[in-house]
Amino acid sequence: MSTDDDTTFNFAGATIGAGATIGQRGGRNKVTIRDATTQSAVLPAAAVRDLEIAVAQLRGLLSREDQAIVDQNVATVKAAGSDRSIARSALNAIAGVASLVGGVGAPVVLAVKALMSALSS
Repeated sequence: MSTDDDTTFNFAGATIGAGATIGQRGGRNKVTIRDATTQSAVLPAAAVRDLEIAVAQLRGLLSREDQAIVDQNVATVKAAGSDRSIARSALNAIAGVASLVGGVGAPVVLAVKALMSALSS
């Protein structure tokens, strides 16, 4: 198989051009393809920072267990890249914890909603 810059591959009708990154994450049926010629669905850095700020303000009101859940899922969101399902699952977990503390969790929920909106576009 040739690997020069003119190589293209066709997967189920989708043409992947030169410069694409193909990776495997998890099981053998989970393959990600990032084409260098298209815009990926990476979350906006400013929106992720807004989430981190909102979470930092909420931390003192959370139990250690909830802090751990939120911290783990914020890290997951940051590492998710263009994997929408991983990011969405982590964002849902963060919003769930934030909603349990009442109105003071609203800034976190709003930050999550902004990121969910970015995932949908």
